[in-house]
Amino acid sequence: MKNQKHLLLCLVLLACSLGALAQAALFPKDDFIPGWKSGETRTYSGEQELSTYIDGGAVVYTDFYFEGLAVQEYQNQIGGHLTIEIYKFSYPEDACGVNNQDTVGTFIDLGQDGRATDYAAHFWKDNLYVRAFMWEMERTTEGVALFAAREVEKKIKDLGKLPPWLDSLYNIGQQVCFLRKNSALKRIAGNVLPDSIEIPDKSGAAWVRSFSADLASCLVVNCPNQKAADSLFVRLGAFLRTSSTGVVFSDRMGFGRRSDGKAQALEKIDRFVFWVPYGRDEEVGSNILDLVRKTLINKEKKP
Repeated sequence: MKNQKHLLLCLVLLACSLGALAQAALFPKDDFIPGWKSGETRTYSGEQELSTYIDGGAVVYTDFYFEGLAVQEYQNQIGGHLTIEIYKFSYPEDACGVNNQDTVGTFIDLGQDGRATDYAAHFWKDNLYVRAFMWEMERTTEGVALFAAREVEKKIKDLGKLPPWLDSLYNIGQQVCFLRKNSALKRIAGNVLPDSIEIPDKSGAAWVRSFSADLASCLVVNCPNQKAADSLFVRLGAFLRTSSTGVVFSDRMGFGRRSDGKAQALEKIDRFVFWVPYGRDEEVGSNILDLVRKTLINKEKKP
């Protein structure tokens, strides 16, 4: 048994090492822009190691299925300093979700979804999230980060395939952000879930932020099984009953009005639970539930 555990540990370490080497191969070579030279490549795996690199900020990445980070620094002869970070995740949706949280910059054609400023760029592609950024914001370094990001992107050959339910939500014309934990939800949407209610383990969730006056924003949770969905629905239902007035409730749906006059809504379909924490009224809550329900049901029916 002891030998088996030792062998398993060795295999895990070997897999991490091979993964780090694969990420490192994506970095641009020296003089990808004339005069820019690379330093030592650093790699990190797991939350504890990542915390030594990102003091206090590792949770942004470890809230997802994080596997490892490779970092490469570059400098030129006049003191310019460029950093490229390549984060690897277990699934494409995790890389997509981390990228969704970084809203700095203008949308550009980079990877499967990217943004850039004059001195920074980021994107996701396959199961990787990539950041390139400058430390000195000077005219001589303007555009260098975006050029470097494009060099990395060209070396990533595969496209990430999102789960069908999530892919369908990204096509409904609203802003969608994939997440797995309450802490990620708080960063992008605030306190839309009570602290006593956690997104179930092994779930995938999406915050659908509406910018339409006719639609409320909505949390969609894809639970790992029916039992987890039933439990989440019961707990959210109990919260709705105690935090709302004029509650209408069934074994599948619930509506109520908060003390500030805004509407709350809840629905369960199979392993999916939809939660509308606030809406102008019941109509906008119903509208977003109808849109999400029809989108997911239609996707589930397709072969």
